[in-house]
Amino acid sequence: MPWCPECKSEYIDGFTTCNTCGVPLVDNLEETEETIEFLDTKKESFAKKFIQFLEYSNIKNASYQYKEEEASYAIMILKKDQKQVKKLYDAFYAVEAEKTLKAAAMKDVRETADNEESSEIKETETAYDDITGDESEEIYEDLEDSEEDIPEELFAQEEVQGIFESARPAVAESATYVKKEEQYRDLSSSAVTFLVVSVLGLVGVVLNALGVITIISGLLSYLVMSAVFIAFFIIGITTYSKSKKVEKEISQENNLTDAIIDWLDSNVTEEKVNSFANSSAAAEVQFLQKLEKMKALVVTQFGEMDDKYLDRLMEEYYNDHFDEAVNEE
Repeated sequence: MPWCPECKSEYIDGFTTCNTCGVPLVDNLEETEETIEFLDTKKESFAKKFIQFLEYSNIKNASYQYKEEEASYAIMILKKDQKQVKKLYDAFYAVEAEKTLKAAAMKDVRETADNEESSEIKETETAYDDITGDESEEIYEDLEDSEEDIPEELFAQEEVQGIFESARPAVAESATYVKKEEQYRDLSSSAVTFLVVSVLGLVGVVLNALGVITIISGLLSYLVMSAVFIAFFIIGITTYSKSKKVEKEISQENNLTDAIIDWLDSNVTEEKVNSFANSSAAAEVQFLQKLEKMKALVVTQFGEMDDKYLDRLMEEYYNDHFDEAVNEE
């Protein structure tokens, strides 16, 4: 039976051209499925995980095979999928590189904690003076348990560094954390705006109905305008209610922020922060490594918290305390 190589429709004998696509039919559909080598890698874990990612992304017939001469693994795809696979690869590479960086940062923090000499241990005891007995043991047990969540490293350090130096598209990041004080100001401002507009609008509708002013006419216009301003009023009340809830959280967040900053001032020096990063890595990579290790130390001391909040706090603290020379320039 002949087949269309484009739409994959099967025809009865006698047909030579696809009625839909207008292309010549072929006797065997597999003849059109040309396989090419997309890339090769030294790590089987990389090849295996990328193939799984392609399968999850509905890319069929992708596979990898070992090449003895090069001692590497070739990822094979259908030629027709090459353009789509390239886009998927860019996304996969960026995400996995970021995971590797974070995993490496967490690993270094644990190694530092385990290998510190007695003088460093004393410094750590000062930093954790609020943690005693069972609490200290629980923290280290949590650190050991969390190692199971660290993804397998698919990249060497130089490969990870390359992601920041190449033209690969950046992965979309989530929105920056908005502090409670900022949330409160925004909500309060919005609430006042909606309430003022709604009240003035409803007053205008009433005055128009009484004949004091003439802006709108007709029952439908009155109903529509009234509904709009009532909706504004409800939104204003709801927004005001939200602002009051956020206002109650401001003090709690500010106290936590002050406590974290005080702890960092007492226990994290510029020399120590610089030791968190690989000096041979790109500046962007070093910056990420420093922030991740600072975050890990804070989480160990204060417990889990909003990751976006911690990201912003660590970045602001670093810029204010350890990036002054750069800022002055």
